Amino acid sequence: MPKESVNKTVQPKNRKKEKKLFAVKQFINDVVDGFRVIKSSKILLFMIPGVFFTNIFFVTFIYLTPGWSQKILHSGPEGYSLLELGLGIGTFLGAFASGWFSKFINIKRGQILAFLFQSTIVLFPVFPILIVNVFILFLYGIGSGLANAYTMTLIQHIIPDHQRGRAFGTLMSIMGGVVPIGTFICGLLVNYIGLVGVFWMSGIVCSIGALILALTFKFIPIKEQDNKNLLTQVE
Repeated sequence: MPKESVNKTVQPKNRKKEKKLFAVKQFINDVVDGFRVIKSSKILLFMIPGVFFTNIFFVTFIYLTPGWSQKILHSGPEGYSLLELGLGIGTFLGAFASGWFSKFINIKRGQILAFLFQSTIVLFPVFPILIVNVFILFLYGIGSGLANAYTMTLIQHIIPDHQRGRAFGTLMSIMGGVVPIGTFICGLLVNYIGLVGVFWMSGIVCSIGALILALTFKFIPIKEQDNKNLLTQVE
């Protein structure tokens, strides 16, 4: 806190106001520093577009799946629960298996594999059959589990200790902060292109976003001095 805020001559109301202003200023500074850290790492910077578009439209497969189960699959709550179960089990298995995969492939190839799994979401509206839709969400979940584990590991290795929290916070804010935006956009689109149309659009955009992320890890190099042999572990 500034020295003035601890001065006994300052009125209590002024101290409270200063504390609030200082907290807001500190938060803004942390966010700005987080973006600077991400900007300094080309691989993280190029990940943002794919993460942004994927997360915006993936909300369709979370918040609109009850409608899909009811109107398209005619399975009601039971179908919705199975869809969410497939996604959840896939995410768990993907995260659990990331350690095993790392014994055979390096992190760049692991990320590419993860995003290829996620790109299968484009098939979701193609086959409006409950068991097929559950399986597709299961595959997407595996990709999400792998991608989350590898991304967190990557950040641990390429971001210095004193900057890691800001990088994590900024990246997670980008990933989670777009969810309300995606919910608003997809909710509006239902009125114009219908439920099926929204799922088609969301599947295509999510698949494109996943492929962008896969290409990012395919072609963007990571500095050798940063990765601590993470990328050359298995070639």
